[in-house]
Amino acid sequence: MNQPYSGLTIKEIDAFLSQIGIRLEEFKNIRKAYSLECEKGFNIFKSISDTYWYENLHSEVLTSILKPPSEKGIGNPEYFNIFLALIKEKAKEQGKKVDISFFKDYGALRFKTQFPEGEEQKYGKMDIFIYNDAMLKDGKVHGIIIENKINWAKDQPNQLVKYFQFASEKGIVIDSVIYLPMEHYEPDMTVTESEYSAMIPELKKKLLIIPVIDKFKKNIIHDFLEICLNITKRSTKEYFYLNDYCNLVKELGGIVMENSERKNILAQILKDKSKFDTVLQVNEILDDADLLGEIICDELVNSKTTGRKKWKRNNDKDVYKDFDNLDGIILSFCLGKYSKWAFGVWFEPDFKKYAKRIEKNLNKEFTEHFCSEAKIDDGWVYKNFDIDFFKKRSISEAINFLKIQFDLLEEKVEEIIKS
Repeated sequence: MNQPYSGLTIKEIDAFLSQIGIRLEEFKNIRKAYSLECEKGFNIFKSISDTYWYENLHSEVLTSILKPPSEKGIGNPEYFNIFLALIKEKAKEQGKKVDISFFKDYGALRFKTQFPEGEEQKYGKMDIFIYNDAMLKDGKVHGIIIENKINWAKDQPNQLVKYFQFASEKGIVIDSVIYLPMEHYEPDMTVTESEYSAMIPELKKKLLIIPVIDKFKKNIIHDFLEICLNITKRSTKEYFYLNDYCNLVKELGGIVMENSERKNILAQILKDKSKFDTVLQVNEILDDADLLGEIICDELVNSKTTGRKKWKRNNDKDVYKDFDNLDGIILSFCLGKYSKWAFGVWFEPDFKKYAKRIEKNLNKEFTEHFCSEAKIDDGWVYKNFDIDFFKKRSISEAINFLKIQFDLLEEKVEEIIKS
């Protein structure tokens, strides 16, 4: 190493790696749960160029899921009741009281996006506004405001309180203001004008934060979209629409959770200098190709083989194995003399006439994780491995890969010689 070791003790390293292992397991679970490692098929929303990130797109899609076909949506009373149930659960979770009884008559509800029109200079525009335009028992119009922050848009000055002002001036009772971020965070409630200050206490009472994704609490993906999807008949336009949108936001949400877990892991390392120094020096060891190659040679010599012959050591950087069914020819894994990380066969003079055919076979059959064309060098036909491939594999994975390659090479060489 270039620097004297100044990190953790071996016992502390074991404990630290155990902690990181728990974090990494959570990281792996997130990738699996949100299909981040799977090849993604066609998705109607992602096909609209990069607009699947845009705030207005998500507002329009969510509104179309809530509103009925008569308003050019795909919604129905069941979907909307699932949404109301989520509001009720989040209100309980956040210690708020929300009266959803004014929204039971689905046929009397109206759904608007980017509302109100023509008055945005004074009030701004609500992403989604749901209201009941029927004369209710209290003689008032009741509404729900949804402020969409799925794309991490910043809060505008006085934004939420302006919506409250609009409702107050129009005689509309706002029963809930739903703040809809990708992950849970609080909105900026700062006001820049004194006239808005009096509205803040009432706004805070009505405010609910419902994130798109949350590991532990109710959220839009698991407690609205997926439930709607599960009650929808397959092979219908509603099912395909919901399924594609659900997959889109799951991917976006999964990326957020993945980044959050990465941040937690990095923070755990950076906050402790001893841990940080240890990680740097462990990384230096992991990047040492010579040490890695020697360990692989050790493991090959100590491993069981599929045939009768075993791997033997020529020196620290060169191991070989006799062919099971041919004398005068051997398999070799060489880190030193000919070229670093060379894989191939060495043969006695009687077999030199086969060298060109073996070279051709190496180039044809062995392509994945190799970084050169095959070469012939005085009784040795070889090809170089891509060392970076092995740096990202455990020893057991590396040995299994090598055994498969050498078994195949032995089979192909025997075919050439016996043909």
